[in-house]
Amino acid sequence: MHIPSDINILLVDDSEAQINEARSLLQELGFKNFECVSNGIEALKLISSRIGRPNQVNLILIDYQMPQMDGLQLLRALRQSSPTMNLPILCMTGKGDFNVVTEFVKAKVSQMLVKPLKKDELQLRLQDAWKKHNH
Repeated sequence: MHIPSDINILLVDDSEAQINEARSLLQELGFKNFECVSNGIEALKLISSRIGRPNQVNLILIDYQMPQMDGLQLLRALRQSSPTMNLPILCMTGKGDFNVVTEFVKAKVSQMLVKPLKKDELQLRLQDAWKKHNH
């Protein structure tokens, strides 16, 4: 399934370098619309302010380790809310920790990504996540 290039993507990561890397790869894949925030609390505010609007968030990439609210806490909050429970959400981690991955799967992550991100893997996981939530 093709992902429209004009969807609104939210990048949630406290590392500016990681945000820039992800944005660059997404641009290489043809995506155009990005918002970036540095933690889960900012993400929840932005997402809730845009529900039902033309610029609502359509897909989210979340880092695991962040201050104030980590990626797992954010994922759980999004999956518990009716307007966001079916959003494609990909979580990025630098950790190969099986327990972390297991917790994300239990919380209904759409896909997991291991940093550093690779263009081909990102594309496949984005397509899979989009297909799961837009059938």
